[in-house]
Amino acid sequence: MCVYDRDNNEYRQQIPINTEVKKKYYTTTGSDGSSHNEFEMEINELTENFLKRYNKLIISNEKEAENIIKQFAKTKD
Repeated sequence: MCVYDRDNNEYRQQIPINTEVKKKYYTTTGSDGSSHNEFEMEINELTENFLKRYNKLIISNEKEAENIIKQFAKTKD
């Protein structure tokens, strides 16, 4: 994958992982200059809880997990 680096005004090769990641996206700065990341922490917790519930619904037992892993391995080839 190629990305354009605005700071360096150039294109470069970059792997997809973390390409679209912006750290502290939902962190705000208070009037005293302090950082507040409470909202970001809540979103993280919600996402984590959702993924746990989703996985329990989709992967109900160990055999099911093995089948999903095998299917994923086939698509990677």
